[in-house]
Amino acid sequence: MRCDVSFDGEWMVYFAAGAASNTWNGVCRLPFLRTSLESEHHSTYHGGGYWRDRNTLMLNQWWRSIEGSVPFELESMPSTHVDSDPAVLYSRLKRDGWEPSPEPAIAQDSGWRIRPTPRHPYLRLWSLGYSAQKGGYVFRFKIDDFTDMLDDRVTWACWDNLHNLIFARLGIVYKYSLSDLQCGQPGAQFDLEPLTPPKLELNPESISP
Repeated sequence: MRCDVSFDGEWMVYFAAGAASNTWNGVCRLPFLRTSLESEHHSTYHGGGYWRDRNTLMLNQWWRSIEGSVPFELESMPSTHVDSDPAVLYSRLKRDGWEPSPEPAIAQDSGWRIRPTPRHPYLRLWSLGYSAQKGGYVFRFKIDDFTDMLDDRVTWACWDNLHNLIFARLGIVYKYSLSDLQCGQPGAQFDLEPLTPPKLELNPESISP
């Protein structure tokens, strides 16, 4: 909820927590997590950030000294009463064209909506609030005229830049064009569950004593 990928897809900003309860912020060049910009953090509140535009990276209350450099202008997000996760998430939603839903509230949250063209149905998102069991905020999605498609196992959904509906459910990513929605079958799906990290082969001569 507190991470983002740059407009060119080459950089990621994130907030992380280690096994020893230490926390930090980082900006890395994908696909690696080695930080080019980093800052220690003092709690699990705030942290992370998002790109406001192609050239501006907004940092979510990085209080400690910042080390390193990246090819972006850095600005601090304004302090807000909104909790850490929604503060970054809702800023990203606004940037990407989502709008607050004018419909009556769903589960105490009026939610957000977006559609790429007037021909497309609205995709809707709303919060069920914070869940200690799930370790974060829980969100639900639905799409007008296809209300049974996005159930409570969907972890995220959006329209891509080609106006396809993309959503993830149980480790599988689905893609639906507008015609696919009418047919009720995905145009493509990708099962990410079988993926395993490649084995890292180290050269013993390169390891310092």
